[in-house]
Amino acid sequence: MTIERSEQINNPAPGVEAGIRKAPLCAAETGELCKASPGAGWGGGLQIAFRAFLSSRVALATVRVRMKQSLLLALLAGILAGTPAMGAVLKDKAAPVATAKDSAKTQQLVKKQCGGCHGDDGNSLKPNVPKLAGQYADYLYKQLRNFKAADGKPMGPANPMYPTPSDLVYIAAPEGKLPERTNPLYFLAMNGMVKDLTDDQMKAIALYFSEQQRKPAEAVNKSGEVFAAAQKLYRAGDPARGLPTCAGCHGPTGAGLPAQFPRLSGQLAPYTIAQLKNFRAGYRTNDPNNMMRDIAYKLTESEIADLADYIAGLR
Repeated sequence: MTIERSEQINNPAPGVEAGIRKAPLCAAETGELCKASPGAGWGGGLQIAFRAFLSSRVALATVRVRMKQSLLLALLAGILAGTPAMGAVLKDKAAPVATAKDSAKTQQLVKKQCGGCHGDDGNSLKPNVPKLAGQYADYLYKQLRNFKAADGKPMGPANPMYPTPSDLVYIAAPEGKLPERTNPLYFLAMNGMVKDLTDDQMKAIALYFSEQQRKPAEAVNKSGEVFAAAQKLYRAGDPARGLPTCAGCHGPTGAGLPAQFPRLSGQLAPYTIAQLKNFRAGYRTNDPNNMMRDIAYKLTESEIADLADYIAGLR
């Protein structure tokens, strides 16, 4: 039996769309030889096998393309809809279910370890200390891990990692490793704060701050030329200098992308300025693939200040 050219396919094989078939179907799909095949002999069999192979390859490629399209559409939908805080994912995958007792312990831990600088609710009032309230739990957890020594050894006489105040040169003992992130401003203050925290404690702290309500900072410039220039740089970048748009990763309103790019909106401008300068100088190096270092290196002093002020006003 032969299915003639241009016959409508209403019940397509898996991976093959319904539509008009432009060539006769062969044994791979009908169980019969095509009239176009030169007989049922050895040569015809090879043609049938080859066509069946091509058909399977096309179907596989179609499935792969559709899977990629589905993933991209899902990611885009999540960004446009405001993807929920990744703290929920961290709870499901990594952190134990919190109880009232655990919550009380976490609050005590936060008050002891974090509240003095960041505020008990994560809304720092100190210009160079970041607001943590409302930040994604996965991002906060990553930063806490980065502040720890890479091999988990606490700081101390056997593992000195203290910079000299003049040039911030780090000296590591043979058995120790440097943490991925250091804090030049306070000479490893954060590294010292996290040195004795367990992994579960870091997860609990990250979840706690992610669930707090951020009290956003205020921008100085809310209109005018400086505001317009900063807004353009944030939203469109500067292709001539190879500067990508900030909004491409952190979102047009600074909401960020859970587990990948932090929330920026309402952050204190002095802190944002300090981080951009640390990236530019190479003091901060825990950005994947040098992403932020490459960007900050191309920014001028005034652009850094104006961007930080614009970000503080994002909502």
